[in-house]
Amino acid sequence: MESTDWSHNLSFLNKASLSFQRAMKKTYTNELEILGIIHIFSYNFNLAIKTIEAFYRYQCAVVIDGPDEIIRYAFNGGIIADGHIWMDMLKKSSLVLSSYDEAIRSDLFKSIVEDYFPALTSLQSQMNERVSYV
Repeated sequence: MESTDWSHNLSFLNKASLSFQRAMKKTYTNELEILGIIHIFSYNFNLAIKTIEAFYRYQCAVVIDGPDEIIRYAFNGGIIADGHIWMDMLKKSSLVLSSYDEAIRSDLFKSIVEDYFPALTSLQSQMNERVSYV
């Protein structure tokens, strides 16, 4: 398997992350804007999982079954620093479809701002460092 598989995913993650970074520079109070941030988080999180999975498939020639296992591999391999935040991201990413509920939306948005955005930004840095070593 070629490195282009995972580095291609990383390229998509980098592009998606730019949108996320631009969006996170603002302060949001409007419900529609907050829903937009939640959906930007969702596709960044999914791209991050796919990128990590492709990286391990290339590095270790291993197929990892499911996002929770992907997160464990990434934590054990030092790609992500806080496995608890990532497992929480996984759990709450399933709530995106319920973000019409004000309590869920508020909790999810708070987690994105305080924990998830920094964790995703850190992952992106780690992956970009590793692409130069492959």
